[in-house]
Amino acid sequence: MNRRIAIIVTAVAAMLCGLPGLAIACFGTFMVLVFLQMPSDVRTESSPEFNLLVGIMIALLGVGIILIPVGIGVFSAYLSRGEQTVPSGEGDVLSPFS
Repeated sequence: MNRRIAIIVTAVAAMLCGLPGLAIACFGTFMVLVFLQMPSDVRTESSPEFNLLVGIMIALLGVGIILIPVGIGVFSAYLSRGEQTVPSGEGDVLSPFS
């Protein structure tokens, strides 16, 4: 894979997955923080543990979505390294700077 294509694919994945994932993770964290700040008499609509669990699961879903562009970036960087050729022959000496 060409290095330029790898950078473009990583940037597109970051825009399409990373930013929404960040928004979802922030929303889930906000849900948890708001839930913990509410007085106990307001939290009567459903079970408090369920509301807290939903907030934590949404935050973890956002973190999982954020990891998609990270994986794509690592994978495309691995593929764009290219093959390193080693000169063959008896008289060839590899320089430490090559």
